[in-house]
Amino acid sequence: MIIKDFNLNSNINYSKYNTPLDIETSHNLAIGTGFQYNNKISIELSYETDRNLLITYQSWYTNFQTTSIKLGYRLF
Repeated sequence: MIIKDFNLNSNINYSKYNTPLDIETSHNLAIGTGFQYNNKISIELSYETDRNLLITYQSWYTNFQTTSIKLGYRLF
């Protein structure tokens, strides 16, 4: 799975320089697995690889990655 995020005008405020750093969108990969019980209850574990949120800055680098557990229940 390829993940695409959307920029919502987010930034990082670094107090030493008193200048906001704009967060840019980038692509990354995700892998996950899930299980559904009785067609009603589900659980999913997913991992998203790292990405650099400050890609437009040459002197800054971030290593943002996520792991998530999602629980679900089907109503109808």
